[in-house]
Amino acid sequence: MNGQPEKRMVDNYEITQAIPIGDREVVMGVDETKVLSELWVFC
Repeated sequence: MNGQPEKRMVDNYEITQAIPIGDREVVMGVDETKVLSELWVFC
């Protein structure tokens, strides 16, 4: 606990946006080391 907010991760993608829809959410993740750096997931 160093005062920094905890990062949400999926594989190597850092979740940068999350939109709740009912009891699920749509998340956007970014991995700047990959050619296709964005990931969109419906959870």
